[in-house]
Amino acid sequence: MRAIYCLVVVVVAVAACNKDDNPGPYLPVTLPKINRLDLINGNDSTIYIYNANMVLTSGRDNTMTGIKGYEWFTMEYADEACQQLSGALYKVANDPSAHMTERQVTYARNNRNMLATVTREEWASKSFSFSYDDQYRLTQLTLNESGAINRYTIAYDNRSNVSSIEIYRKVSDVEGNVKQEFSGYDNHLNPFRFLANVFYAPVFSSNNGAVFFNKMSLSLGSLLSVNNPGSVMSYIKNGNDWEEDGSLDYVYEYSPNNYPVSISGNGLSLEIKYH
Repeated sequence: MRAIYCLVVVVVAVAACNKDDNPGPYLPVTLPKINRLDLINGNDSTIYIYNANMVLTSGRDNTMTGIKGYEWFTMEYADEACQQLSGALYKVANDPSAHMTERQVTYARNNRNMLATVTREEWASKSFSFSYDDQYRLTQLTLNESGAINRYTIAYDNRSNVSSIEIYRKVSDVEGNVKQEFSGYDNHLNPFRFLANVFYAPVFSSNNGAVFFNKMSLSLGSLLSVNNPGSVMSYIKNGNDWEEDGSLDYVYEYSPNNYPVSISGNGLSLEIKYH
């Protein structure tokens, strides 16, 4: 495994490429070298493809169980030398053999060169916003869609693994809070870390669920952590108190290099291939 010296960043590859005087611009994390990552659920899969410099170039989203739709995407970079991610072109079809329609996605940066907003041209009533801490970790994600609000507030442990997520939801006049607590992390690389240097942009700009498998969406805890969680405890807020609302255990199989090659548990069945 060799270190990567040129990785894609959602907005800037290195501080020297940034012409603005932004405080503390994001620098890419060092990741293992791969050409392609496949997340496989039955006959369906999400694919991420990288070039020789570990720049994410293209891929395909899965169809999300029960929803008919196919998406192929090509990442777009504004600066060829610095690999500044500016957007993505999605080709969408109702069937793999049908005519594909092109849909444009635009990414905006904040003053620290991280993903600030996602705009997809057919999303007239859907928007994301993102907040980060001083360690470039996503601490709050807000999704507004057709007047409904989903706000995720994320806390981390000292290994940069998600410790808890508090979720506030409001639909019309109905609102509520739920919480997830994560524990039992292993010491192996989370496969979704291969999306860290684009700040998981393809996940948030997918229309068909880039990380949605077996009728079960992977939690932000699984997505954002450095390692892989062993269990999740859920809570629902009742007045000022949190009441337990079930738990979920993950089971992993690993390659000889200690990469997770499968994730299962409570209806989730995901195979992972590294090329």
